[in-house]
Amino acid sequence: MGPKDAASLVVKFYHQLSRIDVNWRFEFETASIGTFYNDDTKLRVHWPLAFTGYIHHDIAFGVVQTRDERPLFPASWADISDGEHGLAYMHQGTLKHWVSAGTLVNLFAYGEDTEAMGARRRRLNWPKGFDQRLRGQHNINYAIYPHAGDWRTADVIGMARSYGSPPMAYTTDVHAGTLPTNLEVLQFPDPEIVSTALKAVDGNVMCRLYSVGERNITVRAKTQRTHTRPLRSLQNEQIEQLTPFQIGTLTLEPDKKAAVSVENLAEFLSDDDGQV
Repeated sequence: MGPKDAASLVVKFYHQLSRIDVNWRFEFETASIGTFYNDDTKLRVHWPLAFTGYIHHDIAFGVVQTRDERPLFPASWADISDGEHGLAYMHQGTLKHWVSAGTLVNLFAYGEDTEAMGARRRRLNWPKGFDQRLRGQHNINYAIYPHAGDWRTADVIGMARSYGSPPMAYTTDVHAGTLPTNLEVLQFPDPEIVSTALKAVDGNVMCRLYSVGERNITVRAKTQRTHTRPLRSLQNEQIEQLTPFQIGTLTLEPDKKAAVSVENLAEFLSDDDGQV
């Protein structure tokens, strides 16, 4: 980094969460960092590991396993675990990772005034160059989750979802009736069932979900003031179980005594682009 560039770091620890949040703030003034062809010269963070193990990371509606020295492009998290010890790394926008010599690396940024991307080692170079030096303020957020067991037993997916979608509070007008101590719209007791979205459809609530289990799983749902229709596949066929990483749809219908409450929920979901 140049003499006029600056960086600040905030690390957040929680009493009730085993996750650690890390927030970087960079101020760049036309900074040139790294070489286009060499990732090891770019701005990056290293997490040396005290163990070796299997590398997994998430993709859309799934999880894949990979190995050392390969570039990883996880949607939100990468995990290294030997089955007893593990470290999950959750990012918010810095996609490229790799594991080398027992170290997990995440690429933050690159900036260079270069002709490398336009050149094909030809006599004439078009375009002649790109000024991609770093300028202005950049905020980079990620979290680490040290855990026991593998990514399944440690519920890495649940931790990553809570990090990527923190609770939101809304103000509302006064409603008639008694406020219950708690009210859960939908809960899946099996940790291998992952819900990805809720959407209002014709006064009902549709839940999109998938399985991360290693065997077929029967979807069991706990609901309050609603009941569920039979599970359906993406082809809209009724199914009894989800196969590993199969995507399914569960529809919640309001109980007659609670129709108003669920209709309000459906209206709320519709107001938020139809999904939560």
